[in-house]
Amino acid sequence: WTNALQPGFRPSKPELDKDSGAFTFTATISLEPHQNGTKYRAIVIHGDEEGCKKHHEMGFHAGWGKALDQLVEYMKKVASS
Repeated sequence: WTNALQPGFRPSKPELDKDSGAFTFTATISLEPHQNGTKYRAIVIHGDEEGCKKHHEMGFHAGWGKALDQLVEYMKKVASS
């Protein structure tokens, strides 16, 4: 997903992002078969270095780990049903 595009697939306007304190990024989550289960990969691409720093300061690394922990917990429940 991304916030770098506005409705109609129009590019976001960087000057609006900077004024609001927001930043642009595109995130990709992939799930792939792996020898012991499933490989989870989260990749985030930022519009610039400043946006990357802001995202990091928000705790983004911990958030991705938490999301993975929740997914694993959920899948264990589904598998045991």
